[in-house]
Amino acid sequence: MLIGKKFEVDEFSFITYFLLKKSRNIFRKWDENYLGCFAGFKSGTEMLFEDFLFKIKDFSDFTLLAEAVEVESGNIYSFTLANICDLPKALKWEVPVKVAIFADGVAEKVEEPSSPIEDSCVIRLLKLALKGHGKAIDRLEKVLNIDNASLLLKKVRRNPEEFFRSAILHISKDRYTVIGRAVSSAAVNLDNQELFSTVLETEGVNLAVLLKDKVSEGKRIKITGRMVGYYCG
Repeated sequence: MLIGKKFEVDEFSFITYFLLKKSRNIFRKWDENYLGCFAGFKSGTEMLFEDFLFKIKDFSDFTLLAEAVEVESGNIYSFTLANICDLPKALKWEVPVKVAIFADGVAEKVEEPSSPIEDSCVIRLLKLALKGHGKAIDRLEKVLNIDNASLLLKKVRRNPEEFFRSAILHISKDRYTVIGRAVSSAAVNLDNQELFSTVLETEGVNLAVLLKDKVSEGKRIKITGRMVGYYCG
């Protein structure tokens, strides 16, 4: 049996997870295994997802991966959904989730691209090709009339800010590179560490990110980090 104990601190909800198993010891009924703690960011970006595909991979490392489609924009996100104890029994309807990206390091300030890709079809194909979809790579080569897309993909992976005005790029599992403009930035405290809750305007979405440095409003930045989904029902 999986249980979660929750308490609130400022801008974060802390959830501690325990796995209870029937004990073989005659002197106690349950063995309690500590699975870890998750800090859910209350000011994350709330979205509605029309589909959830998730599973617990292994209780030893306790990761729950999810992929979902954001209803209004159609963007596909992969993230770690941490507080499964709060999820409803059956997911037969749209479920509100708050998502936020915990950045690995400081934000990199980047200039506007001189000749960004504007064609929505090319952008969609390029994103699929970056994930390694063979059919998307073939289609991209036909649309752009190039023999080998590998060189282009290598350049985009290295410097995506030179090709996209704004972007949410899935790079591996629940990790993303995000390019966008800062709308706001405010200090929050997590375990006596000052972080900055920053809202980025990117791909038509105001996405919440947690940074180690403050970013001025209107600045175009690039960050890489882990996306976390937090059920807010």
